[in-house]
Amino acid sequence: MTIISIFWPTDVRLQASQSFFYGWRTDVTVAVAGLLHTDNGNKPLAQDRFEKAALSSSPAVQELLRLSGRPPKLLGLCQALIPGSKVPSVQFFDTDIHANPLRFILYRRPQISGHHFFTLQPLHLDITDAKQSRDEDDAPNLKRLLSDRMALLAEFDFTQEPNNAKSLQPVIQQLNAAYELDRLLKSGSAGSDSGIFDVVISKLRGAF
Repeated sequence: MTIISIFWPTDVRLQASQSFFYGWRTDVTVAVAGLLHTDNGNKPLAQDRFEKAALSSSPAVQELLRLSGRPPKLLGLCQALIPGSKVPSVQFFDTDIHANPLRFILYRRPQISGHHFFTLQPLHLDITDAKQSRDEDDAPNLKRLLSDRMALLAEFDFTQEPNNAKSLQPVIQQLNAAYELDRLLKSGSAGSDSGIFDVVISKLRGAF
């Protein structure tokens, strides 16, 4: 059995009645972007509304989808377990998911328009001159140029990118795109905020 990790946004309001949730599934990881409410849980209606807004041919939408790595989709139904609960009761349309234990990871959707985003590429400790070589072969020469303290910091740099960062990058991109995708869907029209979305897309491109 494999644990399915579900990134669930804390800034969406769960309801007692069932709602559709949508986002991306990447292997054993699910990134939920938002909720879609319809009367009586009408799936064909929800699918139609979702595809018209989130899968349109608008250039801004297509760029957003490209940056998130894959098209989003309706993932299933959810509802609040108790009033005010952040963790929902979920029913996935992909039935194989329920054969595995689920692990919820709560996150707040970053707003790219506010210069907020997740990244696996933090600022690295840089204590070298721009002209100095950073090849491993030059490490002994480099350390001789540094004070003892700086050399120690260079040797124990905890800001280095983790080994599994590349495998997590698609999910990080989806989490960054989640809020804008949700806003796009709620706008009801892919072209209604084209100017705003062009700005958002340019910021997404810079962030990723």
